[in-house]
Amino acid sequence: MGADSAPAPKRSAEALAQIPWQADAAIFTGCSLLSAFSVVPVVMAVDKAITQAAAGMPLGRALRVVVRDMVKQPRAIAVPFGMVMGVYTVTYGASNLVDVVSERYELGAGTQNTIKLCGATGAYTTSSILKDVAFAKMFSKASAAATEVKRAVPLTTYGTFLFRDSLIIGAGFILPAMVAGAIKSNTEMDAQTAEKIAQLATPCAMQVVITPIHLLGLNLYNVPSATTAERFRSVASTYPEATGVRMLRFLWAYGVGALVNKDLTQRARDWTVDRYSMAVPLERKKSFFDGVTPVDGIGLRELQGTLQKTKTSALM
Repeated sequence: MGADSAPAPKRSAEALAQIPWQADAAIFTGCSLLSAFSVVPVVMAVDKAITQAAAGMPLGRALRVVVRDMVKQPRAIAVPFGMVMGVYTVTYGASNLVDVVSERYELGAGTQNTIKLCGATGAYTTSSILKDVAFAKMFSKASAAATEVKRAVPLTTYGTFLFRDSLIIGAGFILPAMVAGAIKSNTEMDAQTAEKIAQLATPCAMQVVITPIHLLGLNLYNVPSATTAERFRSVASTYPEATGVRMLRFLWAYGVGALVNKDLTQRARDWTVDRYSMAVPLERKKSFFDGVTPVDGIGLRELQGTLQKTKTSALM
């Protein structure tokens, strides 16, 4: 997931021939981990707080508790932190893997984008649903009540989360192009700026629709026997503040996370080229002792030889 889904700049075939694939695998895995770490604190705090708010805790209090735990009791949030870290590591990892495989096998931009859409989307959707189901079990009313036996997550909750992620995918990959086109046709904004604004704003704006679906999925688990009217009231009570907080969450994930991942992967590409592709032909390398390159004139040794011959001729 990210604000920039365009193909990454590719390294030359000559450079890739000298860069071990094991080096790429290790370096780009590290980039995925660091990129995930840049978004996890905000995403984890919001997801945990909203799950607790759906179970009855005031959202403001839930946010204060999770921030306090991150600062004073990091062990208390180690498990949810690790879950969210896993979601975004596999998501960025899938995206980076597609980029590396595409440049090594010289895939076209269209093929690369299609594979990236399927790979990153599949990785995010699967891991995100599993994480949200685990959060529901950990921070729901069922887990808070000591006398209540933990129950299985109903299929309706899985279905609701899947529908939610389908809308998230549309908000991240389909709608932004339409919104950018509308911005360009109605304003004098250049295409690149319009696309960036649309890519960041659309997922955030879509939270108006997506957040109640997320809250409904949690309510289906928290109160399995509630009536439709009770579910509506429960979702409506948390909806306004939860929507605002989730907008911040997606702005952070799509903005900060995407920028960090893009910068790290580009630095990784530059480093691998500098590290492994140093076998430049000798005639193209300038040396202080050997003089200048043939393009610039004769070398120092040739000049010395010419001067020696001239001196010998003068003596004779």
